[in-house]
Amino acid sequence: MGALISGAGCGGGAEPSASHATTELFSKPFDLDPCIAISKADLSKLNLEVSAPNEFRDVFNEYNLKFKGCLMAYGPGRSEKFHLESVNFTLQYFKSWVEGVQQQEMRELEVAGRAAVLESDSKYPGQCILAVEMTDYRLLLDGVYSSGSCDYPVKLAGELVPLLAAK
Repeated sequence: MGALISGAGCGGGAEPSASHATTELFSKPFDLDPCIAISKADLSKLNLEVSAPNEFRDVFNEYNLKFKGCLMAYGPGRSEKFHLESVNFTLQYFKSWVEGVQQQEMRELEVAGRAAVLESDSKYPGQCILAVEMTDYRLLLDGVYSSGSCDYPVKLAGELVPLLAAK
């Protein structure tokens, strides 16, 4: 899907494309890193553990996008991993990105009372990106889930959103 970028700060390095004008990005700055904002006790209750802090995955190739997050581990022996991130794009930007990527499927849904968009690829079952509307950022869960479906990230986001809503 894209290159793995490690470190804090901006993702990507490419110039913005005409189809993804920077006016579609949410411009309000944010400081929240969901991996730091959620307590270790709450992560433990959800069977989650930070595997690699300050790591994010950028598949969008837009130089204006900002990410904060980590690689999360879950499951038996913490062998499964996904990226948990906050990002400054709007859901409209995300929808237009999904529409521009061939073979991708998009579903609009509601997660814990908030608008969300789920991207998946039927050629790669379990490969999902879920973006959930938060107050001044989008919460992003990005990974390949061994269950072969996107049910786990949607369910998990439903538990994470209330933990992050007041932050």
